[in-house]
Amino acid sequence: MSYYHCYKLATEKCNHNPDNYIHLIHKACELIPERLEAPFLLTRYYLTKNYNELAYRFAHYSLFIQPKQLNMLDTLFYESSIYDYHMPIEYSVACYNTQRYYECLDVNIKLLDKSPPEHIQNHILHNINCCKNKLNLA
Repeated sequence: MSYYHCYKLATEKCNHNPDNYIHLIHKACELIPERLEAPFLLTRYYLTKNYNELAYRFAHYSLFIQPKQLNMLDTLFYESSIYDYHMPIEYSVACYNTQRYYECLDVNIKLLDKSPPEHIQNHILHNINCCKNKLNLA
């Protein structure tokens, strides 16, 4: 089974069988660990289930520990928005939910420096304000 096949099956089955969903995403992560699309789905899933520490650890590993040297042959159906904004935003939510407010603030400020699209920029600004409020920096 290919990376993309596991990833697409997981996106279609996310509401039907959580165990199968998690298995498919883990399988995709094993096939091409450098890709972020599957870790993004799993991080988001963990956040929706309030497994915040697990979401944080998985997102942190996917973004910072796992090397990101992608082979160009492995980039079929590459979703650049996940790499550019969505995975870091999910990571920042996990940071916030686990009370890592400085880390969350840092991630969001770095995202803002990338000149994201306006709808994402608004989301990032909201995240920054929430962090500043928690840190009494507002």
